[in-house]
Amino acid sequence: GTEEWKQALSKAVALQERSVQREVLGFDAVFLGAIKGCQGAVKKLKAGETLNPGEVGVIPHAGPEFEAAMRSATKHGSGLICVTGGRLAHLAVVARESNAILVMWPEAEYLMNGQEVVIDPDARQVRVTA
Repeated sequence: GTEEWKQALSKAVALQERSVQREVLGFDAVFLGAIKGCQGAVKKLKAGETLNPGEVGVIPHAGPEFEAAMRSATKHGSGLICVTGGRLAHLAVVARESNAILVMWPEAEYLMNGQEVVIDPDARQVRVTA
């Protein structure tokens, strides 16, 4: 039906945008905060939730409702992976000011809790290791 067609079209547009990002910008992940790496188990976060040691947070956007997650990530030497956001998003500014790790990686929406990931600034990518 029409709804399935709209979803398929939206997905195709998103994939094309990601392809352009890789081709034009030359990397898979956009580093919005500190350019340093970390690794840990994925924890998909809701507004107001925090990380424990050994976890890397996945958030849907870089809005102020995820500041607690940013503080906990910085405290534990971890980072956040944001599905959508940009350099002027609230958390991107906070990440730069606090030397926190924040990466925009649209594919993060497909990660599952508990998967092991590595945020690798040298390769400019996020890798799933388990």
